[in-house]
Amino acid sequence: IYDTWFQKLVAADRVYEDGGAWRFRFDRKPITMNDLVCGEVTIDYRDESNTPDMVVKRSDGSYVFHFVNVVDDLEMKITHVIRGEDHLMNTPKHLQLIEAFGGVAPKYAHIPLILNPDGSKMSKSDKGAAVGDTPESQGYESQGFISSGVVNFIALLGWNPKTEQEIFTLTELAEIFTLENVNRSPARFDIEKCKWVSQQHLAKISVEDFAAAAKPFVKAAGLPVTENYQAIVAAVKEKVRLLEEVPAAIDFLLKDDVADDGEAVTKVRANAAASGLLASLATAFEGVADWSADAAKAALSETAAAAGAKPGQLMFPLRVALSGRGHGPDLGDILNLLGKDRCVKRVRDFAAKL
Repeated sequence: IYDTWFQKLVAADRVYEDGGAWRFRFDRKPITMNDLVCGEVTIDYRDESNTPDMVVKRSDGSYVFHFVNVVDDLEMKITHVIRGEDHLMNTPKHLQLIEAFGGVAPKYAHIPLILNPDGSKMSKSDKGAAVGDTPESQGYESQGFISSGVVNFIALLGWNPKTEQEIFTLTELAEIFTLENVNRSPARFDIEKCKWVSQQHLAKISVEDFAAAAKPFVKAAGLPVTENYQAIVAAVKEKVRLLEEVPAAIDFLLKDDVADDGEAVTKVRANAAASGLLASLATAFEGVADWSADAAKAALSETAAAAGAKPGQLMFPLRVALSGRGHGPDLGDILNLLGKDRCVKRVRDFAAKL
């Protein structure tokens, strides 16, 4: 294909040999293009010292990027070329080639580059640039970003939807995206915002899809996939930002041993009455005949009332006793998922440690 197009330039006397390579002879005139983002841009080709004729075919017979790029666009009848603004100065070269071929130029839109948080130009090795892992950093896949969330976030870099809405499906983006709303200024990459957008998309998918997507991460962490696995991951579906966070969020529901959060335990120990209240609560839990979260909470309220305390004073100590941490899934979900026997044991054991 490329040889055929090259012969068109030979026939038009637009190329000449130079040291074994072949150069394209520029028209020595100003070239003006109307970019859909950058507006009118003019490059003056009258000064050959600033714009020397470019090599299109190397001495080894291979073709350079500019030649191949233009031929591919013409062969595929590309109507719009959307690329980074670092290619803006290449476009007049491409326009001259297209004119020499007698082709129809596509419309060009050069979008702003993405910057690192410190304002430096993002490169392929920078954090956030790679889909897969690199020696420098983890990629989106291994961290468990949801692909629709990454697409959503990247679409918002340098583009303004002209609405307060930030979360879009791919279909919605395709419907409302316009080049007219692309900003001229570069956008700074914010990995925390990307994680937030990913979280919003995770919250929207079905429990079944979430459970399936999280399973490789759960297995990789050495956690068992139990019969109630789907119900367990459903409890944290709207709390995690990335799939890699799922194992740490549910490990206490899948393992018998609980790793205590020192800060949370210290907070419980600060309440001198906590140990006695929890010991009484363990006994109350033992007496619940038909276990459920509601029945357990009723037992908690009765235990608190008997001690002259408010139910809320027992909620945090109970959470720490059951999960080892001060935050996580809804307490009702924890009570249901652990079941009566494990709840009784964990509360009693934790009370004894205080």
